[in-house]
Amino acid sequence: MKKMISCLTALTLFASMPAAAVFAADTTTAASTAASSVSETAVAKLKDMNTILSLTDGADSTLNDFVKVEDSRFKTIASVKAFITDTCTGDLKEMFLASCANCLKEENGALYKRSSGRFFYTFLTDNGVVITDQTDKSFRAVTQKSDEMNDYGRAAFALEDGKWKINDYEFGYFTVNKSTEDLADAAYVRMFHLQSILETLAYGAPADSKDTITVNGKKYGKASDNMQSFSMYLFKEYITEQCTGELRDSLIKQAEDRFVEKDDVVYAAIGARGAYSFNINEGVTVSNVTANGFTATTAEKSDKDGYGRINLVAEDGRWLVKSYDFVETNTAPSYTLGDVNSDSKIDAVDASSVLSYYAMVSIKKDGGFNETQKLAGDVDKNGAINAVDASNILSYYAYTATTKENVKTFEEFLAK
Repeated sequence: MKKMISCLTALTLFASMPAAAVFAADTTTAASTAASSVSETAVAKLKDMNTILSLTDGADSTLNDFVKVEDSRFKTIASVKAFITDTCTGDLKEMFLASCANCLKEENGALYKRSSGRFFYTFLTDNGVVITDQTDKSFRAVTQKSDEMNDYGRAAFALEDGKWKINDYEFGYFTVNKSTEDLADAAYVRMFHLQSILETLAYGAPADSKDTITVNGKKYGKASDNMQSFSMYLFKEYITEQCTGELRDSLIKQAEDRFVEKDDVVYAAIGARGAYSFNINEGVTVSNVTANGFTATTAEKSDKDGYGRINLVAEDGRWLVKSYDFVETNTAPSYTLGDVNSDSKIDAVDASSVLSYYAMVSIKKDGGFNETQKLAGDVDKNGAINAVDASNILSYYAYTATTKENVKTFEEFLAK
């Protein structure tokens, strides 16, 4: 596994310009849109972003430890700001410019940067990048190398005054990184964060809480000091970054039921509740891989709940959890896309079952599908089971009823 994530990592998730200098030959203009040109531009800019991350990493540090900047391009804070302006745009540029005040200082004709005393991510560009979502005015670039300390990096580029500049970035695992190891790492990270979400939702105020409020007939007690940093807005964002579809909506609804913020105080529902436990110590096993999703099961089971399993789908180039369950064996679940009732046929009966499920969940009732049926019923792999899936099943049924030779598989039919 790439690197163990600490609980602290999860908790921290809740928590005038000079003229631009010329630092090197300018290879970032948008004169050419050839794939090789765009890739070369992206790599050059990502290397520049690494420089910015190194210079500004101490922006939120309280350490009074400054080290001399040895890069000969930077002798003044103004030179760093010019470099930032030449590399970034939008809110990202403004954030980095604002950070300079706390992390840089000039002394005796030299530039110094504040130490953070921690690790920061780096874009590893040795193996190049994959360009995605390309238009005349924007594109994304995903690095093709990761290591024990650095995940894959993805940056969004926008055109500004004829130059490509970075307006957003993130590190993680993306759908263009398709090796089995990549999928396993992506699932491991998602499973860790899902566990964090479930444990947060399990928290409850003590039954003998003195400071209480009642909201919509439900009693809440003041949460412990270490929970006072909780933010409903950030927690919902956290859920949305990890999960999708019905699972995301359900977790957000639970959060709204479990926590209340009033007068800058966090209150929690009275009484803790149990939380499922994913044993990810030995990693996960990947199965049922398609272009739009896969399943991951823990290699070891927890004493309390058994083997944890999550189903992931592709959304905006990232793998998100659409469902989870716990099973007694880590044997990969077997299913055929579209064959909801497992009768070895994809027909009107399956379409009808999908529509019935959709009708029930639309009125907030149990649709009656187990996790395997949900995998089979979500034929477009978007994390939701609805009339579109039923329509796709019916279309394929009509196709197979009228085609006698060289019949495509359902996946091939959907890809047409």
